[in-house]
Amino acid sequence: MTKYLFRNKMQEEAQFYLNVARFHPLIVHMPIGILFFALILELLKHWKKRTDLDFSISAALLLGAASSIFAAITGWLLSEEGGYQPEALFWHKWMGISLTIGSLIALLFHLTKSEKLQRFSFPTLLITSILLIITGHLGGNITHGEDYLFTKPPEEVTLSGDINQVQVYEGLIAPILTRKCNSCHNQSKTKGDLIMTTYAGLFAGGKSGGIFDFADVENSELLKRIHLPNTDDKHMPPEGKLQLTEDEMTLLAWWIKNKACERCIVSEITEKEEVQAILDALENSEPKYDVDPLNEKDFEELRALNISVYPVAEDHPMVLINLAYRTDLDKADFKKLRSIAENVLEFNLAGSNLNDELAENLSYFKNLRKLQLQNTSISNDALKYVSELENLESLNLYQTEISDYGIEELMKLSKLEQLYLWQTKASAEFVEKLQKNTAELTIQYEIPDDIFGNNALISPEIKVSNPIFSDRTTVELSSGLNGVSIYYTTDGSNPDTTSLRYTEPFQISESLVLQSVSYKQGWRISEPSTKKLIKVGTVPKKVRLQRPPNEAYAGNGAQSLIDRKKGTQDFRDGLWLGYQGESLLAILELDGTKKVTEVVVSALSDQGSWIFYPKSIEVYVSLDGENYELAGQLDIPLLKPELFVSGMEYFEVPVDLDKAVSAKITVKSHITNPDWHSNPGEKCWLFVDEILLL
Repeated sequence: MTKYLFRNKMQEEAQFYLNVARFHPLIVHMPIGILFFALILELLKHWKKRTDLDFSISAALLLGAASSIFAAITGWLLSEEGGYQPEALFWHKWMGISLTIGSLIALLFHLTKSEKLQRFSFPTLLITSILLIITGHLGGNITHGEDYLFTKPPEEVTLSGDINQVQVYEGLIAPILTRKCNSCHNQSKTKGDLIMTTYAGLFAGGKSGGIFDFADVENSELLKRIHLPNTDDKHMPPEGKLQLTEDEMTLLAWWIKNKACERCIVSEITEKEEVQAILDALENSEPKYDVDPLNEKDFEELRALNISVYPVAEDHPMVLINLAYRTDLDKADFKKLRSIAENVLEFNLAGSNLNDELAENLSYFKNLRKLQLQNTSISNDALKYVSELENLESLNLYQTEISDYGIEELMKLSKLEQLYLWQTKASAEFVEKLQKNTAELTIQYEIPDDIFGNNALISPEIKVSNPIFSDRTTVELSSGLNGVSIYYTTDGSNPDTTSLRYTEPFQISESLVLQSVSYKQGWRISEPSTKKLIKVGTVPKKVRLQRPPNEAYAGNGAQSLIDRKKGTQDFRDGLWLGYQGESLLAILELDGTKKVTEVVVSALSDQGSWIFYPKSIEVYVSLDGENYELAGQLDIPLLKPELFVSGMEYFEVPVDLDKAVSAKITVKSHITNPDWHSNPGEKCWLFVDEILLL
């Protein structure tokens, strides 16, 4: 009985402290306003030489310090609730404590009778204000996610093209979670130890276990939480947050009933009656364009001119044009583009050699919604052509010579929603006035490079003419940010600033592992990007399969295994051979004259789609085409469930083949999903795109 009362008392105390902690979001705004008010008074005192402000400054510093202490205490208690990314919480917590100490020191310096010490009051308050900005930003990152400040708030789900070709998770479910759930369940703030920003995080579950129950869908933790009363502490999203609509809850339930698939498309799901009306409404929400779609000849002609063009969606008449960082654009390119101008929805010219003369052509793109002109040499003269794009919604002018005069030309664009003016010649006064007069327009302007500390760069993109080659292949490295240096290695080691520096495309003639990083002064070096490049030693004369692949993933038949065309992460790209619940056995005919020391099998993993790497690979060889003996074997361990794998891998089997005329390659499947999988015991998939002889 005594133990029970003691435990009950402890629980009551814990709940009391938690209730106090939850005042943190309210209290935390008090020191922000009060300390900045004190800073303004100090500035007036020094600027206007006013001594009558001392009492007001003292009162503001006293209230600011007191509210900082209370905010720090409630914040500390709130952190004990858990569900926050440790590193982000660490910096926010200690920055908050530092500014609290700073506010107290500023108060003491201001109240002291020593004139020497009083001189330190204003610098201390200024430093404290800087700490206040940093602490507030870090707190915002924890609450809303690290990309909250720069990311446009997610819009309601809208779709382009044929609804039946939309991926259910990426096109329907992920946007709902982004809008309604991810602010509390992201890498920085993992409420309930649940991350909902990735598919793997959803399947990993949280503190209460898995959120899906495929045997009893309505008992899934996710569905139970969203259907609780809003006043219930366990209701998701919490009261006060943007709530799910009935249509969104219906879509989530329908998705879970269909095994919460990651890569399935709408047409692959047969039971759609309960959501058909919702899907129809989403499909019809996209604007209709009264233009003819481009044909295959149009695409071929554009790509022949090195113009990157992509359809918005399958069977959609509109396209996206990407000419970013092209420095050889001329009138001929734009003359060709003018013939399809009405089909262009987005146009990316960032970092290109676009100038005022070439910009004359922009006025022809009447249906343009998004235009990226950052890092180009345009001036105000170019904007008179941009101002004719009456449907434009987003315009990026970052790091251009645009000034107030040119921006005035854009004010006739009634549909403009996003305008990026960072590092232009636009004045702060003009931008402030513009923002007040156009409440519907979001302007991003004057963001200091170092306000958020040592940001990490994006890894370089590795472009290879062919990652599987017989003689040599060309490698090109690129970064989407100006002033970035790229360093690389070719021996598989991690590159740094002492490694080879990339200056221009280069060729390689041997198999190797290429790794590269981006570096820029004041930024954190990027994570390495990696690509394995393989030089093929010999190509089989023929190849045949003992059993055919699944007809939905048959590629080019057996020939797909030796055509040296590398598949992508999308198993539907037509380059993979897929087997469900079966292993692959390929028989290769060799010429018997070339020595082979390694057999390499390229395979795919996408565990959410039931695709696993092989269980093992066996190589049998024959000198006469009839009698075979084992020449090499590789056992591949199944990765642990927490390592939710989605990727491609080369598996190398050492062999010693000399004068062999035939080889049998057995790539063994796991046959069924493992016990820890969300669908244990179901037939899993094996996907292979290449078998290489080195």
